[in-house]
Amino acid sequence: MIHAFRQNRSSKGKTIMDYGWPKDVWKNTASVSLKDELLYVADLHMRNPVCDAVTREPVSEENFVVCQSLENMSDACHRAGIQKDFTRTRSENRIAVYNSEKNMILSVFDHIRNALAHGRFTIYTDGFIAFESGMKVKVDNKDMFDVRARMMLKKETIMRWIAIIESGRLDEDVVNEIEDKRVEAKNDRKQKQKQKRK
Repeated sequence: MIHAFRQNRSSKGKTIMDYGWPKDVWKNTASVSLKDELLYVADLHMRNPVCDAVTREPVSEENFVVCQSLENMSDACHRAGIQKDFTRTRSENRIAVYNSEKNMILSVFDHIRNALAHGRFTIYTDGFIAFESGMKVKVDNKDMFDVRARMMLKKETIMRWIAIIESGRLDEDVVNEIEDKRVEAKNDRKQKQKQKRK
């Protein structure tokens, strides 16, 4: 079982170092980072700005969107394809999240923790789990819910994430796959540029 990554969030909180990862694991010090592996195994695509942030392949549709301000959450949910009735479509992993921790992956885990702690999740028989995180707010004397994250994740993705984090190391096979995809994407871009020049 994985614990909250911030000790002040839970009585069973742990830091990433407690799992054997270095303190600077979230910084991209290697060609493939823990963040890259977690996104890759979940088949989450994040545009940065026109290619996938991990594989650097062209992306036609984002399914992982991080916003830096709460005002942009509605747009983030729209871009990730998880608007108001997001629980009806359960075909792939999708995440829209406010960057509450100033670190996209820690923010994802923090919002999962919040959704679980506050009962804002649903487990479906098709293997998906819907999470919603946010805060109750008053708007014009009405109680409203201010969404800070929406996620549709496969149970197997969550189990894979737990296994990766608890292992304390990157999976060499996954690292090689990511690096191969990056080389392939780079070669494709070069080929397209050559064809344009002709």
